[in-house]
Amino acid sequence: MTAPSLHWIARNALARHIQRDIRGIPMWYSLSRDLRLTPLGLVTLVLDIEEAARVDVSLDELTHLETVGDLFMCLSKAASTTVPGRGSPYPKPRATRAA
Repeated sequence: MTAPSLHWIARNALARHIQRDIRGIPMWYSLSRDLRLTPLGLVTLVLDIEEAARVDVSLDELTHLETVGDLFMCLSKAASTTVPGRGSPYPKPRATRAA
């Protein structure tokens, strides 16, 4: 995924989660203090972005997110390590044979 596409997906997801226009929100804003995202809200936000952008963010990286800039840096890193064309980050269930 290209950086502008990932950036667009992340900005739209963030706007939905904080329920406000994010134009003018600086990258140094705190996700919890300034944008009032709870830990569960942050996990939900990242899961939505992962699904839409088809990237994987490790739990370790998730625990270090403090600012909007941290979120975008983390997503850029995840996009550069995700296998292109992989589809879903989750394995498809195996088909079972009828007995």
